[in-house]
Amino acid sequence: MAEGKLNFEKLNNAAVALGDSLGVLENLTAEERRNAALVRTIQSGIIQNFEVAYDQCWKMMKRWLDVNIGRETLNIITRKDLFRAAGKSGMISDAEKWFKFHFARNDASHNYDSTLVVETIKIASDFFAEMRTLRQFFSEHA
Repeated sequence: MAEGKLNFEKLNNAAVALGDSLGVLENLTAEERRNAALVRTIQSGIIQNFEVAYDQCWKMMKRWLDVNIGRETLNIITRKDLFRAAGKSGMISDAEKWFKFHFARNDASHNYDSTLVVETIKIASDFFAEMRTLRQFFSEHA
């Protein structure tokens, strides 16, 4: 298997950062929530951490498939192909969710408005739960 060939440190660090930033927002007091600059700063951190965590996830999916299934057996051209292959291998349960994460990540990077921020925070929270599942897969199949 992939023992010794894959380094999960960046993925784990990204998960910690995203979890921490989501936790900070969730645990704000009522008084702190009235501080718009503080809330915007935390939201920006969540979105940045979501982008990094998402990128680490798909890259690690690709590496794991390359090592464990073999590049020559994979016909991965697009990110959708990658998520489909990850679903078939049992890494993720729902490729469609990961398609949504992909679009949210790209939207957050290019279109920054208040409505999108709120939606991206919700998606980042959903993503974090899926990321835990993916990390569990890697811990069991590394």
